[in-house]
Amino acid sequence: MRPDGYPSNDVRENTCPNLPRTDVINRRSLATNSAEAEDKSAREKIDKLNQADSLVFQTEKQLKEFGDKLTETNKSAINAALEKLKEAHKSQDLTSIENTMNLQITAVMNGDIGGLR
Repeated sequence: MRPDGYPSNDVRENTCPNLPRTDVINRRSLATNSAEAEDKSAREKIDKLNQADSLVFQTEKQLKEFGDKLTETNKSAINAALEKLKEAHKSQDLTSIENTMNLQITAVMNGDIGGLR
């Protein structure tokens, strides 16, 4: 209340009446930062899984189109890398997915699938 008897315009949300205002703000800030970090981690995982899924689809499509133009050695290397990528995708281990995606891309480039070279 103001001295003149009217309610004050001072709007304060005091969810923790025993804590000073700065502690409430700091606690909320920490909670927000934690939530942002979790969201970022989840987003990165989803993006990596989507990239792996896309690479599997593209490789299978190109193998169907251009598989007869590859040597058996190149085709088996690509298929082996493709199977490893599928297993990594199922396990959802981001490090493994990253490594097998690089392996898959290398196998495809070495096999010159789809005339990439």
